Amino acid sequence: MEEPVILSEAIITQANSWAAACWREWDKAPVMIGQESLTSPVNGEVREVALVLGYGFRSKGFTVQGVYTLTGEQVRRDGYTVAINRNMVDPLSGDLLRVILHELIHAVDPVFDADMLRDDLSELSNLEKYALPSEIRAFAGMWICQLKNDLANGTYQNPGASLQRYKDASMEFKSFCDYGSEANPGLNDVVRHHFGMIVEELRRKMENPS
Repeated sequence: MEEPVILSEAIITQANSWAAACWREWDKAPVMIGQESLTSPVNGEVREVALVLGYGFRSKGFTVQGVYTLTGEQVRRDGYTVAINRNMVDPLSGDLLRVILHELIHAVDPVFDADMLRDDLSELSNLEKYALPSEIRAFAGMWICQLKNDLANGTYQNPGASLQRYKDASMEFKSFCDYGSEANPGLNDVVRHHFGMIVEELRRKMENPS
């Protein structure tokens, strides 16, 4: 079973900082929010990641290989650019942070690189893309802050209960879990497994904060 991507505190802190910056710059899109070197929690590789707040594309966010300017000029081939869609993201809820976390997981995940190299990638339906390992890792891993909050305030019960609560909270996540199960019948089991492992790591860090 595919293992989860468990984001480091450094990446989570950067995601929160970029979410706040997006909100400050909301009316100025398209705008470059920032660029940072992030260390992958998967293999320790340092990756250059830029984040852009834009609009006019068909998803809440996307990640491409390479660092690009607002005009589309590639300035680095070995980094990643994350784009957030102002028109589809609610900045006043947890939606913005989750989208950023989802895309940052792609940017630091070597499994994402492998999926992007698939010869048949352009031929995959949206349903088939939900079954990609990198998408499963990103859709599960983006809930790390909510899982941490649930543990801290005593509302965490178990991975299955979290799965249902988060489906109720996010239409995109519900679509991923329900619709994606048509292509991957064991999808919800994998997500529950990822939640369980993320919670184990969060508990370990809470018990040993150093």
